[in-house]
Amino acid sequence: MRVNLLRKSEVRYQGAVSRRFLVTTIITTTLLLLLLVSVLACMGWQARRIRIKRLLSQMEDVRPRVARVEELQAVVTHNTKTRNVLQQWRDNNVPWHGVLRDIQLQVPESIQLNLLNIVVGDAQGSDTACKMDLRGTAISDQPEDVVVRFRRSLLEVGSLKSCFTSIKLVSFNRLEADRNVPLQQRQERAHFGITSTGMVNQVSKGP
Repeated sequence: MRVNLLRKSEVRYQGAVSRRFLVTTIITTTLLLLLLVSVLACMGWQARRIRIKRLLSQMEDVRPRVARVEELQAVVTHNTKTRNVLQQWRDNNVPWHGVLRDIQLQVPESIQLNLLNIVVGDAQGSDTACKMDLRGTAISDQPEDVVVRFRRSLLEVGSLKSCFTSIKLVSFNRLEADRNVPLQQRQERAHFGITSTGMVNQVSKGP
C-alpha cells in the first residue's frame, strides 16, 4: 500500500524542456555575452586612451629637447659650411704675384700690354673657375709671328700651365701704318687678345 503525501499541484514530471525555457535561456546568455564583449571593448578603449594620453604627455616633455637638437643641428650645418668655404679659400689661395711675374718675364720688347685682367669665379657660382684676359699691341715687321711666339711662351710657363687649361689667341687686328714715319722705319702694328681659362685649385703653390 502506497501513500502519496504530495498534492497534485506540487507534482513535477520528468520530460522534455519547455520551449519557453529554452528561448529565455538563449536570450539571457546572448545578452550576457554582449554585455561581456561591451565591457571588454570599453576597457580596451579606455586602456588605449590612457596610453595615448601618456604618449602625448611624453611628446610634450620631449618637444623642447627636439627643438634644441634641431637648433644645434642648424648651428653645426652652418659651421660646417663656413669651415668648407674657409678650407676652399685656403686651398685656392693662388700666389698670383708669381703668375704675374712669370707673365711679365715672357713679354718681349715688341709687345706692349694694354690690359691684364684675372677673374676668379663664374656666373654658375663656381669659386674655383678662373679666367685671364690679355690685351696688347704688337709692333714688328711681322706682328702676327710675335704674338704667336708670345702665346707659345705662355704655354711653357709652369705657373700658367698648372692654373690654366687653355691659352687661346682670340683676336688679332692689324692697324694701318703711320704714314708720318719714314718707310724704312715703319713697322706694322696689331692689336691682339689672349684668353686663358682654368681652375685655381690646379695651381701648384710650391714653397
